[in-house]
Amino acid sequence: MKKLQGHGLKKNFSKEIAIIGLDYVGLPLAKSFAKYFCVKAFDKDEQRIRELQKGIDRNLDIKSKNLKNNNLSFTCGMII
Repeated sequence: MKKLQGHGLKKNFSKEIAIIGLDYVGLPLAKSFAKYFCVKAFDKDEQRIRELQKGIDRNLDIKSKNLKNNNLSFTCGMII
């Protein structure tokens, strides 16, 4: 993501991005985008969402402290 900042990517938390699917690709992508945008992360697995909201990544890819971000929210409901 740091390389992208040099290519015109600027923090803009008024923009929202939705990420659908929070496994090996979606979760790291959501975490990275949350540095620059407001991210709504969706997964159909309710247990997975509850774990992520508590800061637990069962795939062990992302540390708990890195899941705590005011610009990143997790849901299994409809994104509006």
